Amino acid sequence: DEAGATTGATAEPEMPEGLEPMVRPSTPVGSISTDARVGLWWYIHDSKILLFQLPGPHWPPCGALQLPEFSTLSANCVAPLTTVVQQGSNTLRHPTVAAVYDDFQLSVFPHGRRVDLKPLGANWPSGEVPILVRTAAPHPSAVGVVLLVVTQSGRLLSIFLSQTSGSFEAEASRLWPMVSEHCLKNFFKRIRRYGFGDVSQDRQSLEDAQFLAHHIEILPAPRRGTLFEVLAWGEEHLALYSHPRSVASADLMWVCSLAQLVTGDVMPGRLLSACCCWDCEASRTESLLLLFSCEDPSTRRQSAMLTRLALPSRAASPLEPSTAVAVGPNPVLPRGLMTACGDTAVTAVQVDNERFCICMVNMPPRPAGLEAGVQQIVEFGIVGLSLLPEGVSVGHIQVLTPHGLLSCPQDMFGGDKELKQGKNPSTADAFVQVASEFFDAGQEDQASSLCGRAFSQLGAQAMLGAVERRTQHLLDSGGESSLSEKAKALEDWLRFLHKAGVWIRMGNAPNITAAQQKVVEACERVAALQQMREYHDLEPDVFASSIHHALDGQGSGKSDEEIQEFYSRPSECERLLPSLAQYPRTLPFGSGGAWDAVVFVHGVVCGFLDAALERRGHVLKTHPTSLPPPESHQLQRYWPKSVEPVTGVGSGWLMSSSIQRALEDIRTLSLDVLPVPKQRLPLLDAQATTALPTLARKNIKTARRSAGSSFDHWHVVQCGSGCFPLAFCRPGCFDDNC
Repeated sequence: DEAGATTGATAEPEMPEGLEPMVRPSTPVGSISTDARVGLWWYIHDSKILLFQLPGPHWPPCGALQLPEFSTLSANCVAPLTTVVQQGSNTLRHPTVAAVYDDFQLSVFPHGRRVDLKPLGANWPSGEVPILVRTAAPHPSAVGVVLLVVTQSGRLLSIFLSQTSGSFEAEASRLWPMVSEHCLKNFFKRIRRYGFGDVSQDRQSLEDAQFLAHHIEILPAPRRGTLFEVLAWGEEHLALYSHPRSVASADLMWVCSLAQLVTGDVMPGRLLSACCCWDCEASRTESLLLLFSCEDPSTRRQSAMLTRLALPSRAASPLEPSTAVAVGPNPVLPRGLMTACGDTAVTAVQVDNERFCICMVNMPPRPAGLEAGVQQIVEFGIVGLSLLPEGVSVGHIQVLTPHGLLSCPQDMFGGDKELKQGKNPSTADAFVQVASEFFDAGQEDQASSLCGRAFSQLGAQAMLGAVERRTQHLLDSGGESSLSEKAKALEDWLRFLHKAGVWIRMGNAPNITAAQQKVVEACERVAALQQMREYHDLEPDVFASSIHHALDGQGSGKSDEEIQEFYSRPSECERLLPSLAQYPRTLPFGSGGAWDAVVFVHGVVCGFLDAALERRGHVLKTHPTSLPPPESHQLQRYWPKSVEPVTGVGSGWLMSSSIQRALEDIRTLSLDVLPVPKQRLPLLDAQATTALPTLARKNIKTARRSAGSSFDHWHVVQCGSGCFPLAFCRPGCFDDNC
């Protein structure tokens, strides 16, 4: 059956293995999109659609959908049909999604499985490429939905998707008209509105201009005979379509140019975005918000302006607007983002290649004018906006970026709560400290708002330096504090950086990856030093002597003070390992005490590295976006039971020169303690042959895990002091158990 459907994927999708748990800065903007109406956002990665809840956690996704091979799909051409449904206490029902590919082939994902459709009818567009797909309304006569498609050439069409007995069918309408068929019918209305002057030029422009849409907003049907209505706009014109309850194309109700809508002293440039909202919930009268570029009359500079027009009836074009307010600098691209809820609107325009400007606007009832808040410059790209209201003047803005989802609670007029509480930070370090104090006190909204203001005033690079200094301060300051207190402080610091959106606000700032690795490294160092402290309690004399030698005579000479000084500075904890590796050399070689010392040192070094790696794994489990994901070649394994591939690449401190020297010393020490005698002693030879590989395997496996989690090629580890080949890994030790 040519009109039938074929199933292309498994019944229940599995979570893809090896997938990095975040949206990378290099991810193209066309791979990310959102639909706030159903509370979902998604991005396309390696032929999979990963779905996330809005708002919700960055990982794991609530759905992973497998696309057909060799298909080309833009994220804007994915349309969620249903949202996530909770089933029981721990089960989520996957949303149903439709996808329209570049060749206008169609796939439906009912709760995870894929169904590829063959379209019906002769109206299916030929030569058109879809750039935007949205769910418009339920199907008027069957179980299904109506999809609205915007093509690359600026044309619109609707697709009627229906389901019958488990199979799906899709039927397309004709391309919607570009010229209104009702221009003459409204001719006398325009005479009454604009006076009895010459309106022939206006009539000619409306009749001859071909409207091309760049973006749309779906509006509910105002009357029973209409299925839905669409507000569509391009760079210069705005139009309203009304779709009948059939497969026929929609009617173009009216088309207006931006110059006709915005009059007075303002000379409009390009239309950036449009949005319908209720002027007053009680009176149920609609208004139309227009975001456009023009010269600001008050500053005489090109700016992004917002105005509000009365819309008494959708059958006629809007009335003259109120005074426009500036919401940002002149955008570099002819498009913007806008959302409105209640008496609040949020706008975002692109300032340059990396930065956007966000502004919240208060919308009191007409005839009062709009009141623009503080314009905040952010260092990251913005893909979508959603406004979740809380109270009258405060809202939560969900900002979708190429780096993930950012929740921005903001005060309408600049967020002066911090100033009212006597805290007025001016430097990046002060902003970071005050914001973290708010977060620790449970005031997460104030912390996030203050971070947004800091990035807007000081920029991402200054804030990145403040984060690095704060991390170092938490790691090494406070000599009286215990290691457990430092571990808790660093865990709170890590939560603050993620929950307050600090990393996302950094955008593509230079050295952001190194800064993220440094924060996780601080947590690893404290965990490793805590493990070292436990070994210290087992052999206090050995550790006291090793700490004295590790300090190179820079200590006070008093054992207790040197121990306290060493354990108060986790940033230098690895210095103890080479000194500790020399301990067995102080004992007679070949004796039982020397061999016990070798075994003890082996356990200390492996326990040190294992504690750091375990801490890294815990951080990646609770904060999956803390470290950059590995490259594809890092995931390759050549032994069936090799170490598991890492999910995040940390810093190189676990393969620093001190740790490398300690590993090499332990290798040579093991051979020195059990030397091969000149006279062949079969019993001793057998013991050495059995004992040395056993210790080597444990040491090598830990070293391989450390190298593999820090570098892209563990055979030769690149570090600040040069290359560290794992040459001590003798071939006999590389068996399936390594």
